[in-house]
Amino acid sequence: MSSQLSSSLFILILSVLTLSYMVYRTDVNEYNSTLRDSGFMILQRLNHLQRLSDEVRYGSSQRDVTIEGWSDVLLIEDLTIFFPKDIRSGSSRLHKTWQKEFERLEDDGANKRVTKAIKAMRTEIKESLKQL
Repeated sequence: MSSQLSSSLFILILSVLTLSYMVYRTDVNEYNSTLRDSGFMILQRLNHLQRLSDEVRYGSSQRDVTIEGWSDVLLIEDLTIFFPKDIRSGSSRLHKTWQKEFERLEDDGANKRVTKAIKAMRTEIKESLKQL
């Protein structure tokens, strides 16, 4: 009777541990999936923001990029809530750079500063995604 009770207790403990580990792995996988999806969307928005900036500087774009650019910058900032603090601060730097420079994108210096902020953000996101 004692060995049957110990076997049952062992199976119960093993089952609880297995279930706990499975729940933990599911949480980790969901977190990583959320980061991946957010990271890829941020990279797409960064690419779009770069294209807008370059259109104004090098192209003959007659459209107003202000609304599209602000939309990208704010979405990037919103999506970084899933990332570590250093990436959130990178999105804040991008926001400040865009805020300061978006009206002067025809100027080579302004375009370079926006491009530098975009590249820095891209690098941070890619490094974070590599660590998953």
